[in-house]
Formats: sequence, structure tokens, C-alpha cells
Amino acid sequence: NLLSGAGDFSITLWIKTTGINEVIIQQRNGGFNGEYQLNVNGNGQLNFWTYSDGYRWSVSSPGSVNDGNWHHVVLVQDETINGGRMCMDGSEISSSSGGLVNLDGNIHTYLGADMRDYVNYFSGSIDAVGILSVALSNTDVESLYSGGQSFNLNYNHDGYSGANDLEAFYPVKLMSGTTLSDASGNGHDGNISGADWDGDLIPFPDWLAVSGSYNWLEAGESDQISITIVTDDLENDTAYVGHVLVLTNGDVTSIPVHLSTDDNLSAGVSQIPKKFNLYPVYPNPFNPKTILSYDLPEDTQVRITIYNIMGREVRTLVNSQQIAGYNSVIWNATNNQGQPVSAGVYLYNIQAGKFRQTKKMVLLK
Repeated sequence: NLLSGAGDFSITLWIKTTGINEVIIQQRNGGFNGEYQLNVNGNGQLNFWTYSDGYRWSVSSPGSVNDGNWHHVVLVQDETINGGRMCMDGSEISSSSGGLVNLDGNIHTYLGADMRDYVNYFSGSIDAVGILSVALSNTDVESLYSGGQSFNLNYNHDGYSGANDLEAFYPVKLMSGTTLSDASGNGHDGNISGADWDGDLIPFPDWLAVSGSYNWLEAGESDQISITIVTDDLENDTAYVGHVLVLTNGDVTSIPVHLSTDDNLSAGVSQIPKKFNLYPVYPNPFNPKTILSYDLPEDTQVRITIYNIMGREVRTLVNSQQIAGYNSVIWNATNNQGQPVSAGVYLYNIQAGKFRQTKKMVLLK
């Protein structure tokens, strides 16, 4: 009994499947007067419908989603359009103004099957299910997708602003036993049967510790901090990257700290990376500056380019011969003519020798 009334609400979750004709999530009264349902139809498309003494708003994905890959799905009932929206992988893909559904708060929510007769089982994986009594904005949706399955809905961060309206949150991969535990603290626990836990979302160890990290300095003042590396629980032959952040009047300067472990778990700060790498920008989402970090294991020609979501070039940040090492560059959200660019999703691409890689970032205004 998670949602009630005819107001705004949002359902966010990650899914992965290759099946068809299967139910992902629904709210029903035990009979045929269902209130909402998200399913994969016979064509492999996502379909979401709502019902209150007659069908209300409904949406479908334009293409199939049963490709065996993880997809982020958000359903939003939005009073401002008298209907709702479907978003997938960070972008809105369908909307409807077919009328608002009035949900009965006494009706239970079900995952993974049609609860009337327990057919149309979901064959795949479900993770990070969030139920909110607010209409998430497209910026919220982009932030959740960019943050990945481990994004914590309990706190407003990285452009997401729905934490105060969170009804329930189920980070499924962290669970075991027969209880679906509500991580929001609101007590909406559920029971699980007929499903296996994946359980491979391993918490990342705290290997970088900084003392004196919250001192505020006036102009011209200085202070000393200590950086401690803790190798407990680290993996063999693995590269770790952390950041020491310096905040100045809202701007963020990131000092990367790179750690490589060998077979004996001895730690050292290598001056030369072992391989090419392009890291997620920090911060992300950002306004207006963000830091792009990358590794060069050899001297090479480097080109780093920003593109908008339509694939048009916006800014060339780097186009030069560079020596091997750990590198970073700041983008201040302007184009090649120095003009500010609009908010939205942008792609950043690195070309370094034969190495090519592209990642996504979100500019907020």
C-alpha cells in the first residue's frame, strides 16, 4: 500500500530481460480492477497502463527493451499534463494526457508477476526500485540514470531532488533471505518468493582517508592535510581512483589520487598508468564547471571533444601531443566561441592513439 490519491507519483527501477508478455510491477486489488501495471508486451516493448473505473493514461516504448541489457525505467504521473510520462535510460520517450488515475492506498503493490493468477512471470532481473509521491523532473531522471543502479534515493544529490517525497526504496542487489527490505526507513517491507538474489553489487571499500578535510580558509591562508591510504579489502592488481576536493566560492577543484595494487597488495602511487582510461566527470550533474580526468600510458596525440545529445560538436577541450601520465581538464560549459551552452545531456569523447571512449554528463542551469 505505497501510493494513494490522484496526485503526482513516480516509479523508478532498473530491469533486464529477454522475455515477452511478462509483468514487471503492478498495483491491483486482487481482482480484475487493476490500478496500474508495467509489463513487457508480445513485441518486447514496455507498456504502462492505469485504470480507475475506466482506463486513464497509458504509454508504451517505441522500441523493444528485451535485449538482455540493463535499462533504467521511470513512470511519472504528472498533474500538469493530466496524465503521465515514460522515461528510459535518462530520456523521456512517451507521454499521455489520458486522465489521472486515483490510487487506493489499501491496495498492495506486486513485483514480477500478475498477482491475480500468478502468470506472466517476469523472466529477468529487477533492481533499485523507488516509489515516490512526486513527479520527478527530466533532470531528476537524467541524474538517476547517470548515477546508475547504486544511486541512493534517500538523499538529494547530483541533481536529484525527490528524497523528501520518497515512499519506498528497494536496492534489490544488496538483499538476501525472503524479505524485500525498504531502505527508505518508511517500513514498506515485502515478501519474496520464487526469485533468486543476484547479490553482486559489492560495497566499495573506503581506501582513501583525509584528515583536516573541513577547514575553511580566508584568502592568503594555508593549512596542511594528511592523506592516508588503507589497503584492507582492496583487490589484487587493480587501479583505484579517488579525489581530494577543494571548494572555493562554489567552484570545485579536484585533485585525483591514483592507487595501484600488485599481487602482494603493496600500495604505491604510480607515475605512469598501465592503460588508457576516461573517467566519469566530477561533479555530474554540474553547473557550470566539471572536471574530465583521463590516463595515458604512453606519449600520444590526444583530442577531447564535447558533443550535444544530437551528436553536434560543441567544444574541443584538448587537441595536442601529451606525455604519459594522469591528466585532467576543466570544461566551463562554453562552446568553441566562448558562449555559454544550454542545459542538457552532453557527451565527451577522447581519442588518444587508437584508444576511443565516450561518456555522458549532465549540465544543469
